[in-house]
Amino acid sequence: MSNVETARQRVAKTANGAEYTVCNLCGADEGEPLFTSPDLHLGGLERFEMVRCRRCGLIYLNPRPGGERLADFYPDDYAVFQEDRWSLGVRVRRLHVRLRAAWLGRLLPRGGRVLEIGCGRGELLTALRDRGLEVEGVDLSPQAVRMASRSGIRVVQGTILTAGFAEESYDLIVMAQVLEHIPDPLGTLQRVRALLRPKGWLYIEVPNAGSFESRLFGRYWGGWDVPRHLYGFSPTTLAALVERAGLSLHRMHFLASPTTGVWGIVNLLRYSKLQALLLRHGREKAVRVVTRLLLWPWYLCARAAGQSGIFAAVCQKT
Repeated sequence: MSNVETARQRVAKTANGAEYTVCNLCGADEGEPLFTSPDLHLGGLERFEMVRCRRCGLIYLNPRPGGERLADFYPDDYAVFQEDRWSLGVRVRRLHVRLRAAWLGRLLPRGGRVLEIGCGRGELLTALRDRGLEVEGVDLSPQAVRMASRSGIRVVQGTILTAGFAEESYDLIVMAQVLEHIPDPLGTLQRVRALLRPKGWLYIEVPNAGSFESRLFGRYWGGWDVPRHLYGFSPTTLAALVERAGLSLHRMHFLASPTTGVWGIVNLLRYSKLQALLLRHGREKAVRVVTRLLLWPWYLCARAAGQSGIFAAVCQKT
């Protein structure tokens, strides 16, 4: 019996409806406590525990909210479900999407087929379609599906484990800021491999749990986002997961994105004595804008050193 099959059988419900699980990478039940934290974005008294597998180093939430209960932590005002408002932040995000689409588009022939898992608003798919590619998306959120469908993109509500996509149908599958939300990352990557055509590409983008800033901010780091993020991946553990799923790691690169650091600062302020001074009367947005601008020089250096808060893996089915 494989490690992943063992791990799936050893997911157990706790008394309050949460799930107790084991390491998704190696199947061991050897998680040592890393930190506990409340939901820093939605608040509440409930605390959640992140553990690190003593055997392979994978970081994961344990116990974690069960499937139906997990939806409670994704309210309608969750950032990815929001309508765009024309602002500097929106312009920067759209520029980033276009640059990513241009980079990914170079991997594929014109007319290649793309599937984005967790497509959100569908912005990346729209940019890839504009480059002559055939695109589809899948997302759990009905609101995200509605928003993406407005652009004329076929989006299925569900997961790739339930949506019924045909095997060996895609030249590129994109998972940007998605894998850390999924209860079974290894099983999902194995399914991704089955959906890819021979020599097809997989692009994964996740917060970097092995970064300097994750250690600097501790439980306040923006990349943890418990309980929505069920896993924390480092370059080492993500590379091992990709290999175990039967994919070949082509390259890793680090992004000069201040997002996780900005939210680390905001979280610290929210839960410190400075909260009343800096975060009332709508000042939180101003804090995010100012810190985002101030952190850019640091993030350019962090990217060069392989220490930025977000990194990406480009993988291939070989």
